[in-house]
Amino acid sequence: MINKKLIGSIVHQKVAFEITYWGIMFIITCLFLGHFHQDYFNTFLFCAFWFPFTIGFTFYLNKVLIQKYLYTKRIGKFILYLMYSIIISTYIQIVLIIGFFIALTDLNYENMNPIINDFSVLWFVQLFTTAMYSFLYQVREDQKKKQKIYQLEKDKLEIGYQLKELELNTLKDQIHPHFLFNTLNNIYGLAIEKSDDLPQILLQLSSLLDYLVYQSKEEKVSLNKEIKVLKEYIALEQLRLDNRLSYQFDEDKFSDTIEIIPFLLFPMVENAFKHGIKSNTDNAFLNIKIYIDNSTFYFLMSNSKPANKIKSDKKGTGLENLRKRLALCYPNQHQLVIDENEREYNIQLSIKIDNE
Repeated sequence: MINKKLIGSIVHQKVAFEITYWGIMFIITCLFLGHFHQDYFNTFLFCAFWFPFTIGFTFYLNKVLIQKYLYTKRIGKFILYLMYSIIISTYIQIVLIIGFFIALTDLNYENMNPIINDFSVLWFVQLFTTAMYSFLYQVREDQKKKQKIYQLEKDKLEIGYQLKELELNTLKDQIHPHFLFNTLNNIYGLAIEKSDDLPQILLQLSSLLDYLVYQSKEEKVSLNKEIKVLKEYIALEQLRLDNRLSYQFDEDKFSDTIEIIPFLLFPMVENAFKHGIKSNTDNAFLNIKIYIDNSTFYFLMSNSKPANKIKSDKKGTGLENLRKRLALCYPNQHQLVIDENEREYNIQLSIKIDNE
């Protein structure tokens, strides 16, 4: 929608500039030409008819020749049409002087202001007036272009920020159903088995849902809260696996001021259970180590791999979303390495963070 107030303001500024500039130059020209012969009245009459021609010549130079030919680097045509303009301008000035002012003074040449007949002085005044206007005009145009470029860059950054925020929200929305689907599947299995561990699992799920609904909407959360969620999720899965999981979780003590984006570590642990641990009936293990060294956060994880697992090129949704979120939230500040061997999967994640 067009902003009428903005357009009105621009038009008002432009009109004010034109009136102010040409008004000042008209007064200066009258005083300058009239000073030579102390004939301000005839000089004023001359300027009243000569100045509109000067204004027209100036506008033609700036808004046609410079815009159409000089800016487009058609120098030859610019010089050619400029010469045409000078010749025509000289002819019109001669016609003005001879046709009007000689008649005005009853063909009495001596009553005319001598400076008016000096074309070199008239050309100096005209060229000075035109050059000064051209300079101010180009400065204003350059300023407008810079403001336009700045506004476009600002709009581009704003749109980029909105797209980034939209994409992050979309990725979060994908993470939440993915997590709920897998967890509810676990609960469904325990309900069929009428497991005594079901109440405990529901309690664990309640805590996880609280984090998911409230904390995950924040831009960043405390690293300690993220680790707590991981432990609760692992505890939930251990109950589901009848505690047949060999599990080790090593972590440093972290300040509550250290923050990361929510559910950053969760997809890796969830993926370990889904594609490795649950399918391994014997010797299932999960080892996690979390620490910070030289302002770099490290998350190292290894988990068991099923003996008959067929390697697939298909990438899981959780890890794909993780890569996208890392690229959006930690551009050029992270490294994620995922590999596997015959026995295990390994993940190494490092992120440059501010641990102050």
